[in-house]
Amino acid sequence: MRKGSQIDQTDLNILSQLQSDGRITNQDLAENVSLSPSSCLHRVRRLEEHGFISSYHANLNLKKLASSITCFMSLSFKDHSTELFKEFDLAISNMPQVLECYSISGEFDYLLKVIASDMDEYVKFSEALADTLSAPIKMSTHVVMTENKMNAGYPLAQLVEV
Repeated sequence: MRKGSQIDQTDLNILSQLQSDGRITNQDLAENVSLSPSSCLHRVRRLEEHGFISSYHANLNLKKLASSITCFMSLSFKDHSTELFKEFDLAISNMPQVLECYSISGEFDYLLKVIASDMDEYVKFSEALADTLSAPIKMSTHVVMTENKMNAGYPLAQLVEV
């Protein structure tokens, strides 16, 4: 199976259902996509084996658990050596505050989504990140004021042709 080549509408329906509810029972999933439970389970396993489903996880309500701030940090390097990029990738892989990291085009080299308990912790994090790298970096921070739309899954119907 390559990208969308072996995916049909039923597979897309299964993936959409699982995006909405990763804990749905196979029985309920099968009913929702009009398959027998055994056929549905076979398709889910095939989608997992071929990497269309990479993981299952719980989406936590952080506001109920702890006080926190979310920041988007843009970073750029003066030195664009492969060694520095590898050094940066290694550094952030060991920093649990970094929720997401993207290599981007434009004025900055990277965009990070960072979580911290408060602004003081965020400042400590950003200083620690700068200190771990062997070359100077330019940082810009954008503090999230409100979260207006959370990721509710990919819009498969608009992205995948079957």
